[in-house]
Formats: sequence, C-alpha cells, structure tokens
Amino acid sequence: MNSRLQLYPLPRIGVALVLGIVFGDFFHAYLPTFLWLLCTLVGLLAYFLSRRKPLLQSEVLLGCVFLLGSWLVNVRENRLEFIDTQKETTFQGVVISKPIIRGKVAMLDMLVVDNHHPIKIQTSMMWDSTRKKHLLPEIGSGLLVQSRIKPFVQKDSLSNFHVVRWAQVQGYRGQTFIDDEKWQYSVVSLSTLSLFQRARLSAMKWRNLLVKSFPMEADDSSNIAIVAAMTLGDKSGLSQTTKKLFSITGSSHVLALSGLHLGILYAILMFALSRRKKHILSQMMVILAIWTYVLLTGLPTSLVRAATMFTILGLVSLAHRSAYTINSLSLAAIIMLVANPLLLWDIGFQLSFSAVFAILFFFQWLKNWGFNPHTILQKAFATFVLLPIAAQLGTFPLVLYHFGLFSSCFLLSNLIVVPAAMLIIFGTLLSFVLWFIPFLRSLIFVAMGEIVRWLQISLSFIASIPYSSVSGIRISELQVILIYLLIISILGIVHHLLKAIDNRRKLKTICLGHVNISFR
Repeated sequence: MNSRLQLYPLPRIGVALVLGIVFGDFFHAYLPTFLWLLCTLVGLLAYFLSRRKPLLQSEVLLGCVFLLGSWLVNVRENRLEFIDTQKETTFQGVVISKPIIRGKVAMLDMLVVDNHHPIKIQTSMMWDSTRKKHLLPEIGSGLLVQSRIKPFVQKDSLSNFHVVRWAQVQGYRGQTFIDDEKWQYSVVSLSTLSLFQRARLSAMKWRNLLVKSFPMEADDSSNIAIVAAMTLGDKSGLSQTTKKLFSITGSSHVLALSGLHLGILYAILMFALSRRKKHILSQMMVILAIWTYVLLTGLPTSLVRAATMFTILGLVSLAHRSAYTINSLSLAAIIMLVANPLLLWDIGFQLSFSAVFAILFFFQWLKNWGFNPHTILQKAFATFVLLPIAAQLGTFPLVLYHFGLFSSCFLLSNLIVVPAAMLIIFGTLLSFVLWFIPFLRSLIFVAMGEIVRWLQISLSFIASIPYSSVSGIRISELQVILIYLLIISILGIVHHLLKAIDNRRKLKTICLGHVNISFR
C-alpha cells in the first residue's frame, strides 16, 4: 500500500490542495488572509526542521499544501469582491466577447478600463430587434457608458446553479444594464490592460474574423454555428434548439472544446511536424501551436487542462516516458488551481478532470486484466465504446447535479458525433491551409455542411427514441459523493470477483498438473 502511495505522490498533493481550497473558502468570512499566509510560512519552517524524519516531513508537506490552498483562495476572493456604485456613473470600457441577442437584450462582457486595474463586468444592453446585427458592438469596440454597476445576488432557484459562485469563477466584478440612449462608441485607451489581456483580446478578434470567413451560407444557419462551436469554440450562433438536441443525446461535449478536439489537433500536428532528428524542435512547435489555439478559442477550462497535459506529454516524451498517468493529470490540476483556485467550482473543470481521471483509471483497470488493444478493431472498440463508457462513469453524477439530465443513448450518440467531429476539425484545418485556393476551400465547406446536416438528422432520430433522456433530476452534493462511492464499490466488487475466478482457475491448473505428475 505504501509503495503505491509513493508511486503516485502528486494525487496526494492535489487532494491536499483541493481540501485546503474548500476549507479556506468556507472560513473566508471568519479568518483574515494574513493568518493563512502566516500558518503556511510556519508549516514551511516545520518542513525544513523535520528533514531527519522523512515520514513526518511528508505529512508536514501535505499540511503546507493544505494551508497554501486556503491562502490562495482567500487572496483570489479578496481580489474579486463585487462592486456596487450605488448610482449611475460614467465610465469607459472595451468589449471582450461577442454580443449575444436574447429577445430585446444584447448580452456581452466588458472590461472597464478607467481604473488602474481593469475590471470585468457582465453587460446587458437594450437592443431593438428591428436594428441590423452589424450595428452591434464588436470585440474590441470602445464604449462610453452611463450606468450603475451592481453586485451579483443569489436568487432562490430549484436548480443547483449558484450565480454568485459562477460570477466569481468567471472573474466578474459586477453586472450592469445599459439603457438604449446611455452608451456610445468611444476611442478607449488600452494602456491599463496587461500584456496577457491585450493578447487575449487580439486573439478573440482573430477568432471572430475566422468565424466570419466560413463560407457556409445556407438556408439553415445552424450548420456554420455548429462548425464554429466545434472548431473555434464560438457558441454565440447556436440556437436553443441545437443546444437542447445535443444535450438530450449526451453530445454536448463536442460543442464545448475539450481534450477530444485538442487531441485531434495534436495528432495532426505531430503527424505533420514530427521528425526523429528534430524531435525537440517539433515538440516545441506543437506545444506552441496548441497553446496558440487555446488562446485563440478564449482559454476554456477544458482546453487549458488538455493543453497542460499535452505540454507535459511533449516534455516527458523527450525522456521517452509515458505522460498519460494519474500523476500528470494531478500535476495539471495543481498548476491550474494554483493559478486560479476558484476553478475548483468551474463546471468545465470538474467535468474535464473527472472524465479524464475515470478514463485513466478504467483503462488501467482493464490493462491489469490483460486488455491491451493492438489491432485496428480493438482500438476502435476502445475509442468508440469503452472510452465513452469510462467518461460517462466519471461525469454523470456531476451532470445530474448541475443539469438534472441523464442521456441513456450517449453511447449511440458518440458513435456518430465523435467521427463527425474528427472530420469537421480536420476539414476546417485543411480549409485554412488551402486559404488561397477558393475552389477547393468551397468544396471542403460543402462537404462539412453535409456532415453537419446528417449529424443533426441522426441526433434528431436518437432524441426521438423513447426514454432517450431523463430530465428534471435534482440531487444534493452528498448524493453526488454517494453515487461516486457506489461506482467505486461496484468496480471493487467486480475486481475481487474476477480475481477470485482467476485464482480458482490458477489453482485448478496447479491441481491438474500435480495429478498428471502423480499418474506418470
């Protein structure tokens, strides 16, 4: 048991960090931030003084990580305290997200740049539906606004959605509603923005231009919206009908950029750039390319996790070692949580890490029982059947908790959406490569349009199957933990049954061997 713990040190550190973040968040209103820092420093001193006792030193280290998590979450929450201006004020801001029209309101994110440190606010603007969409503010537009910035307030809801926590995770400092006559375009200085904020803003502008360049002008605008969501993470054009269709069939993960999308891109880049003589150079180029793509798509949590793991994979592969382990996953989580402890409450973070952990655990469990796919059929079975089952086992309790929905046809849906996503991502990348050959580029988008059309037809058929999904489920945090414990218990029981059967088979073989020897 101790040897296994020594083999996986990073998961223990990750668990200590998570517990510290939860503990520090719970006592945020009761204990001052400096106290957590003081305790962390005392813990570090105890760590160095206990170097002659390795076991004690290890326990002290975990305690230091616990205290560090508590201190980090307190610092982060202090920086993100909500703003309430009490009355209307005039301020300048720059648009940092693509506006989404919902009825008579346009929703967008804005950075207020009047202060030394820009603040992010969620903005709702009155918008007359008779106006043309091209008159909407675009990403990078400067605005002069007169409105009141208000804090987020938790409202009574039948769902488990916590708007205050969601706002903190997204980095909002407040929200505002702007009347039609109380805003105008303005030249805004971006000098107060950090280098990272400017780079992200430029990347979002480029993404918007790339989406506009998609020539899939058809009667059904959902085609281009699905392609934009699958490839560039722009979900602003997705209709509620499309979102509901993918959600009911358990296919929402292909619309939200994740490790699947980045894995396809990584495989294509490695195939195109990998050279044995220039292995280090090719790995650096691939890592740079995937992080550029992550920045271009707006740094979604699931992609950051995947990019961090692929970076670890690239660096560790230089030493000819495997990076797809629980240790590498834990390292990715530790890096992200140290950078932003509030990601622990991000739905994308929870689903992404629970899915990958379940996949690694499940496939390692199968490998221990001799399942190691080599043939094309075995790899296809593992990719399209076993992998979705493992990911579903890891995520469905969280999906029930956050969305109250369970798709019973997720396996059938994945057999369709995963190959379709592969073709769409490859086709989009190929269209960028063939940018200067309009004829071939148009053919590629025609083909992708057909793929999207048949994808929607197939998912509509699956959604029409009786009991294809169960909605309206509501469970508590305790029930989520109990479901995970039940899954682990079932796997443990199956493991011991298989082990007992295997031991009986070995014992029978040994007995038969002794019988044969005795009759000779």
